[in-house]
Amino acid sequence: VVVTQGEHRATGEKAVVEGALLVLTGHPMLVSPSHKMVGERMVFRVGERTVECDACTITVADRP
Repeated sequence: VVVTQGEHRATGEKAVVEGALLVLTGHPMLVSPSHKMVGERMVFRVGERTVECDACTITVADRP
């Protein structure tokens, strides 16, 4: 599964829509120009710029 919003790209093995929530599982990863987030489960609130992540590791890009 691939979900994109602007420069943000989330991938995983399975996506389920639960009302206003998009739940991504199966090694989900979210990549943006400034960071990469990897976890066990990610929950996106449709129409908002928020994400909840279980057991996440976040890597922040170096800024010049």
